[in-house]
Amino acid sequence: MVGARQYVCLKILGLRLKKFLLQRRGTKLFCLQSLTPGETFSCPKKKQTPLLCRIGKIHQSRKGAYLMIKYLLDTDICSYIMREKPIKVLQRFEALEMEQIGISIITYAEFMYGITNSCNPKKHQQLIDSFVSHLDILAWERQAAEHYGQVRVSLKNEPIGSMDMLIAAHALSQDRILITNNIKHFSRIPELKIETWV
Repeated sequence: MVGARQYVCLKILGLRLKKFLLQRRGTKLFCLQSLTPGETFSCPKKKQTPLLCRIGKIHQSRKGAYLMIKYLLDTDICSYIMREKPIKVLQRFEALEMEQIGISIITYAEFMYGITNSCNPKKHQQLIDSFVSHLDILAWERQAAEHYGQVRVSLKNEPIGSMDMLIAAHALSQDRILITNNIKHFSRIPELKIETWV
């Protein structure tokens, strides 16, 4: 059983991600300071300052507290990150805290289809498992379903893919910025915040 202040070194897929010293509190990971391979640290006695202002974008509330902007990765962006191409997509991914990044359960379902349809399911399963092991996989909830109804009606005359509508609705329900390379389709959806890293 992992102690409340035990530190672990995080590495995802060998994507040349920066390694950080992490503090585990339950199932949540908090980045504390840079970790050089082979280097160890003693547990700090003083309370750590949250690294909300490191590289990731931040918002400041009216009370002055900093709130971290959160992102939802579209399936195509996940594929770019796992392939490490284009490199600028990987660099943007590396610049964020893991707590800022999540994927929809819809995207995970698309991964499962890809594995089942693959010539080498075992290899692809391992790749997907490694990629999602430190990301939030957001469950589909009632609020997402309500947004889906609105999204589908808004696209009645210019429909897009059904999975895309589900992912867009999920991003809206979670108030997350959708990172995608499919700007042409997602830009049709009212109030959906989108970015492209490509």
